Amino acid sequence: MKRICAGIAAVFLLFSTASGKAAAESINDSGMTLTLSLPQAIERALGNNALKRLAHERINAATGRKIQDRSDLLPHLSAGVSQARTYWDNLAAIGFQDFGVIGPYNSFDARVHLVQRIFDLGAFSKLKAADLNVIIARLQDDLARDQITVSAILSYLDTLNAEETLKAVDQDILLAHELTSLAEHQLNAGIVTNLDLLRAKTKLAQENARRLESVEHLQAARLQLARVTGIPLGSTITLSESLDFYAEPLPSIDGSIRQAFCDRLEMTIAGKKVAYRDAELAKAVRSRLPTIDAGGNYGRAGSKPKTQVHDVAQIFVRVNLPIFEGGLAAGQIKEGQSLKTQEEILRDDIKVQIEEDVRLAVSALETSTSQVKAAKEAFDLARDQEQLAKDQYASGVANNIELIDAHSVLEHAREAYISMLAKCHMTRANYAAAIGRIQTFYLNHP
Repeated sequence: MKRICAGIAAVFLLFSTASGKAAAESINDSGMTLTLSLPQAIERALGNNALKRLAHERINAATGRKIQDRSDLLPHLSAGVSQARTYWDNLAAIGFQDFGVIGPYNSFDARVHLVQRIFDLGAFSKLKAADLNVIIARLQDDLARDQITVSAILSYLDTLNAEETLKAVDQDILLAHELTSLAEHQLNAGIVTNLDLLRAKTKLAQENARRLESVEHLQAARLQLARVTGIPLGSTITLSESLDFYAEPLPSIDGSIRQAFCDRLEMTIAGKKVAYRDAELAKAVRSRLPTIDAGGNYGRAGSKPKTQVHDVAQIFVRVNLPIFEGGLAAGQIKEGQSLKTQEEILRDDIKVQIEEDVRLAVSALETSTSQVKAAKEAFDLARDQEQLAKDQYASGVANNIELIDAHSVLEHAREAYISMLAKCHMTRANYAAAIGRIQTFYLNHP
């Protein structure tokens, strides 16, 4: 599931465009200055995302197709006017041997035509398929909304992780400065050699180099978040939420799977696609049945609009029965059966994929929760170890090798703890997406 969400984030990074509002924002020459919460980031991402707009246009296209298909079952009313001059007309060609060639003469005809399809089961199946196509388009629009939400959440979490990592590096730099100052003091007091000061300065240089990498990572994360949410890329973004940890009861796998089968839009869409193909197949089967039309026309006819004009009218009932169409219906039926079977295969595969997603998400949620607790314990122990090494060095009991080692242990423990916090929230987002409830995800405990 993690690779699925990562793929979603990459896809929607390509489709994101400018959009929306945010709190505490202002415009300057390089972009916006704003404070952004997670709900605001999601709102912006949904506001003007290209993929969301494309999904909405597919609804319009499907609705247009439904209107076209419905027209087969509605009355067709038309009007026509014609004025013609015939110079030669051979009546003998149609059986009037005594008249031969006549002309020239004029003919005028103005009528209103009405045709109504009375019986056509194939047209009803066609309309049902069009209804299902509109439903599918709307569900895909909702699916695009959920995928954009996942992309915004992951980008927000990545930016939070980068911010917290930079703060941790700044704390490590402060510790390195303290270590350097302490080494200088001990050197001046004659307790240690110049080697201790060189070690401390080397550690400080390493921390400054780490900070440059952390700043670069944060800039990249903020750029990605800006693109996903549609904020101008030159903007200054401050995130209002934090990576707090709070233990939640772990969900049951069976209950999560049942909920995913009900709430995952992919499952619903797959079922509707099977129904759509079934309606298309029914349309192909019913194309062999007769159709019945009724209609008529009424108007005026004569030689000219005001010369020898008289009322004319006609009513009719027309039955059309396909007898041989060169195998068209048989081919359509065979194709329809295959397309329906393909959708059933895809539906069954999606069902298995959803169960896999849920099982992986629940397992990752359990693992990440334990990892956060373990990382927090390691961080607390490393902090105590660093303080003890610092006290011993200040007392002149030992050189600063133990203190630098303790500082490195604390540095890695702090970084691991921040990483585990971000991972834990990402697994929570993965789980919410796996059961089809990403819209209920929150970062800070309500």
